[in-house]
Amino acid sequence: TVPSGRMLQIDAGQIIKTSDVSVDLNVDGRLSVNGTVAAPVIVTSRHDDSAGGDTNNNGNATTPAIGDWSRVWFRGGSTGNSIDHADLRYGGDFFGGAVVVDSATLTMANTRVHRSDTNAVLAINDATVNLTNNVLIGSLRAGILAASGSEVIAINNTIDGNARGVVSSEGDTVVELANNLITFHSTAGVVSEGGGAVTGEFNIAFNPDAQNGDYHGLESLTGTNNNLSA
Repeated sequence: TVPSGRMLQIDAGQIIKTSDVSVDLNVDGRLSVNGTVAAPVIVTSRHDDSAGGDTNNNGNATTPAIGDWSRVWFRGGSTGNSIDHADLRYGGDFFGGAVVVDSATLTMANTRVHRSDTNAVLAINDATVNLTNNVLIGSLRAGILAASGSEVIAINNTIDGNARGVVSSEGDTVVELANNLITFHSTAGVVSEGGGAVTGEFNIAFNPDAQNGDYHGLESLTGTNNNLSA
């Protein structure tokens, strides 16, 4: 846990492997993750030998899997958080997302979140989240789920191959989308539930096999504000 009033800085090239599925990184203070293109910060399963080698010393007896660890959890009152050039793999066990912003703020850029057991990014309870140039892929629920009065601004992200791409849930929630690729989801591309608001410009939605199409629960944005469906 990062205590209130304290900051944890994680610099380029650091590799964090979690010990079991219940592990959270709880942030009550401030977290600053500062990877680079050449040396991203990696948070992954203890079974992931592709990052830092065979650190659990069991050869190829185990392999990483969805939900091998829990979440990075930004908790109430935590502000000024940033994640840049990171790679978060195989998280999301049980608690709603690999990255959970709960009554807190987060700016995340140039980061890949993939193979989450739940959502890649979950914003709840009046959270404020800015997402730029990220890749959110292969999660069992949504790439982005915003709920309970949260605001998410997502620009230039690739959101691909999740169950749902982007979800805005509840009437006081707002998701603003600009220049995102929202592709190849199994259930729906962009979803409004319970009156959650979604605005968008210059997005491409292409979900040919989605059960509920590119847009569900709201009018299609295709053909407005330079939004396209390929």
